[in-house]
Amino acid sequence: RSLITIIGTTGVGKSQFSIDLASHINGEIINGDSMQVYRDLSQITNKHPIEERKGIPHHLLGHVDWSQEYSVEQFEREAISIMEDIWLRGKTPILIGGTHYYNQATIIEKGDDESLISSMVKEEPLSQKELANLELSGPAMWKLLDEVDPIIAGKFHPNDKRRVRRMLEIFYQTNTRPSDIYAIQRKAANDTSVDGDSDSSNSTSDLRFRSLVFWIYSNPKTLEPRLDMRVDNMLTHGLYNEIDQLYDYFKAMSSPDLQRGVLQVIGFKEFLPWLDARAKNLSSASTLNETNYNQKTLDNLLHDSITQMKSVTRKYAKKQIKWITKKFLINMQSAHQANPHMGGQVVLLDATDLNQWNQTVLDRGLVFGQEFINSPSSSEISFSLPLAPDSDPVFTTLLTPKYTVDNSANPSNWKHFICDICKINEGTDFYVAVGQSQWDTHLESRKHRQMIRKLKAKSALEDYRKRKAE
Repeated sequence: RSLITIIGTTGVGKSQFSIDLASHINGEIINGDSMQVYRDLSQITNKHPIEERKGIPHHLLGHVDWSQEYSVEQFEREAISIMEDIWLRGKTPILIGGTHYYNQATIIEKGDDESLISSMVKEEPLSQKELANLELSGPAMWKLLDEVDPIIAGKFHPNDKRRVRRMLEIFYQTNTRPSDIYAIQRKAANDTSVDGDSDSSNSTSDLRFRSLVFWIYSNPKTLEPRLDMRVDNMLTHGLYNEIDQLYDYFKAMSSPDLQRGVLQVIGFKEFLPWLDARAKNLSSASTLNETNYNQKTLDNLLHDSITQMKSVTRKYAKKQIKWITKKFLINMQSAHQANPHMGGQVVLLDATDLNQWNQTVLDRGLVFGQEFINSPSSSEISFSLPLAPDSDPVFTTLLTPKYTVDNSANPSNWKHFICDICKINEGTDFYVAVGQSQWDTHLESRKHRQMIRKLKAKSALEDYRKRKAE
């Protein structure tokens, strides 16, 4: 049972390559994007146009109602079920999407935490107070979580509302600290491992299926203008209509949450200031009211919304690369080393120059795909080409993880560091780093160094004024 997975940042060409690859290896595509599972919204979620899919079947695409909150556990179950059906029909599943923790959860089996949690859920429903607590802001929920389980609270940023909420929900459902549940799971994994290693960060991660991963990569400086251009194209091909539909849905909700469900999608919350202002102008209650927004103000709000959408998209692409290099590659490397005959190699395809797409992405990818499909399933997979293109040493560096283990999985690294120098506008007074690695990165960041220089300059100025006054 062979699986090919395609990862990469938003806007890099994953969909185009997946369709061409599927055409050559008799494959079917499984969507692994957490926003594309929602119905309609083809523009704002960047669903590949039906007329460009060349008749290749696509699964888990647009099948979820907006009222539902889709989860990685649900995706994992549905994706594996579809894969089984594809294999039964003698074809190859191709998993593609930018929600990389969806992909990783499907490819790598790390222990069934959710089954353990389900077995511990108490019979009585959550109280009204508990339900209300789960609707609080991220920092407020984090404080509650820190009171009942400071160990697990140390793993998450106060603004990571989705994960903080899930941990608090687990505590309410089971009357057990999530950190204790995960300790049970880690102990079970270690008890069944070959070497009995007690370090949870080194416990074996198994590939569920014989796997090959393509990472389509573009130099960020080249990619960013393409992402900006894609936003402009979305605006001319129906994005405004989809934003209006989401706004109507948003206004009809009793307590909308922009960090959950379909409302998380990039391209909606960024337009809310403009949508709210426009709605106020259209309201009959505000007709001829002096508080109405003039057209120039509306135009400025719209311009700011578009600019913000482009900025958030670029930041998301950077975040995706960090997740790939700091988590996905580490776990895939570990899984490959544990079971070489199951594959797990990650192949980098360079999509920086679109004029060279056929040579650097399509042709190179098809060679790997064919060799993977045709190689014996009982032996380690070898390829005729290097995993990283030899045209630039940076590609080899990208495929070489800086760390050998995912340190975020080790409870000893679940610690918060607070920088009392760098204030940021993210719901907290000061910058919060989660884990030593993130803290070290912050200390070396340009922003932190700039703040130190400003404080030193301010202190020197104050000293000078004091001396002047004396």
